[in-house]
Amino acid sequence: MYTDYDRVSAFMENELKEQGKGAPCISTFRRSVRECKAYMEMQGKPYSADSAAEWLLFIKPQLPHVVYKQLRYTQYRIALTIVGDEVPKELFYLSIQSDFDRIPLWAQHSVSSFLEHSGIGDHFKAGSSTFLYRQIQDGLTVLSDITCRVVADYYLAHGHIRGVSQYLQYLANQCLVGPYVPESYNYIISSRILDLKGREAHWARTNEPEHDINDYHRAHCAILNELEEIGYSKTILQVFATTANEFGIFLECNHLSYSLAIVGMYLDAYRNKISENVYPVRRGLLMIGDFLRGKAYCDIPRAYQSKPQRDYPRWVTGYVESYLAERKRNHIGPSALDTDRSSIWRFVQFLDVNGCTSPSDINSTMIKAFHLDDEHKTAEGKNAYNVRIRGFLRYLANQNLIATNLVDALPTVNGTKVRPVIILSDEQSEILTQYCTEAENNGLILEAAVLRIATQTGFRAIDISMLKYENIDWVKMEFSLIQKKTRNHIRIPFSTAVGNAIWRYVLEERPSVKNEYIFISRFAPFDRYTTSQIRNLLGRALGNGEGNVHKLRRTFASKLLVSGSTTSLITDALGHISEGTIDPYLSTNGAMMRMCALPLSARFSYTGGLL
Repeated sequence: MYTDYDRVSAFMENELKEQGKGAPCISTFRRSVRECKAYMEMQGKPYSADSAAEWLLFIKPQLPHVVYKQLRYTQYRIALTIVGDEVPKELFYLSIQSDFDRIPLWAQHSVSSFLEHSGIGDHFKAGSSTFLYRQIQDGLTVLSDITCRVVADYYLAHGHIRGVSQYLQYLANQCLVGPYVPESYNYIISSRILDLKGREAHWARTNEPEHDINDYHRAHCAILNELEEIGYSKTILQVFATTANEFGIFLECNHLSYSLAIVGMYLDAYRNKISENVYPVRRGLLMIGDFLRGKAYCDIPRAYQSKPQRDYPRWVTGYVESYLAERKRNHIGPSALDTDRSSIWRFVQFLDVNGCTSPSDINSTMIKAFHLDDEHKTAEGKNAYNVRIRGFLRYLANQNLIATNLVDALPTVNGTKVRPVIILSDEQSEILTQYCTEAENNGLILEAAVLRIATQTGFRAIDISMLKYENIDWVKMEFSLIQKKTRNHIRIPFSTAVGNAIWRYVLEERPSVKNEYIFISRFAPFDRYTTSQIRNLLGRALGNGEGNVHKLRRTFASKLLVSGSTTSLITDALGHISEGTIDPYLSTNGAMMRMCALPLSARFSYTGGLL
């Protein structure tokens, strides 16, 4: 009599557990199943949707509404699974069956037009009808009176109801309600709408030209469309859209227009009541302001484009993903994983083009052909990729997908282990020194400070970019930081010129904003100075556009070597682990290398006359 009921109930309970639902949710589900079955057994009735609905009517007066809704939802889901879609929702949700008939004709016409336009039948009829019915009870006479505040209050009072969001979006598309009304039907936004006092709003209006809510909405949509067309990442798009929506709702609820003064007041209130992290919010709102005033965007990157996704051939995609997941579990860093992806992608693309359709098709001939075809600028680069590919081949062999000896089919390329290191010439070093002096005299203290640190400490660009106040010991005049790349801690003394440049920058040029990083952009939203900006700065200083900051690091190490510093001291200054890693810098000390040269007469005798 209850076989289907027990089977469906057990299946749904397992489904809840797999979804990670908590004990209270599962306990409520079991209660609904148990008590409904006990009621039907007591009545001597087999399971049916009508019997379940009858039980719900029996228990409704005895329970709080919150508990009743949870028990009802369980029975409604079971009925849909056993009986099918022909179960009318009104059988379980009695309150929705008459709302459409309760609203006036103009409201019924609006709901009917929405349902016809959506093309999904009557699934959204109940929610939209109930929304209008409750608004009409509160005094609504025309659709244009539906505002952001009305919608936000409705959400906070009744929670999310299916169909309301879609109905509001339909009204917005038909220009029957104002901008940002559909976006107000959101828990996060509706629960934290900021209010300004009337006096403050009046003061803000009197200081500069304003742009009404419609102008603001057009600018918001135009910028978002541009970012989407260029191909920026989904995260950046989502942050910008959320920021613009929330500020638009703030303007509408406070009857304000866009102005920089209003933006400033909003950010202060946002920082105090919602979050101290206002920088992404500030960036988005100032971008919209630039657009409204017809100005060019500020020179800080507005967003960062996501890297193009490399698609692997279908026959190997699962194996690659499994291998990379295993590497990640072994705590391989993001940069190493990127190299893995790039190496394996080149390899499997070659195999796919040459007719490979499964790992079992891989043979030594294919691997050797790839080795000859894959070109790199250096032997080191070739070996770096081959090492990654051999790791993938070894993984396939461990999975018994290819022969074990195929790993050895990809050889190691012989190359010069030590070759001359390219460093700055004396003339280029003099140019940098002169540029720093002129930059300080011309008020470009940020550029002078960054270049002096790069030339006199050998820091990588990322370490300069992430330099914080806590990394400076002014008493000992030294930097103390953990390198971003190697995670090694280093302590490097700095000269008086470097210290003065940093001090002047902080006092005279740095924007007065809260930011843990020392070097920040001079324009809103005042993010930290990026490695790209440091490279561009070096290229401008040298006058050739070449921004190889690592060349400054090599120059710094080479000068230490020429001055007579020991290899252990140079290793510590660079933050390296092994002294062997500085061997390439030996080639920059020409005087010492000439002392190592052997005269020919020591090993060979010269015979014969002149030609």
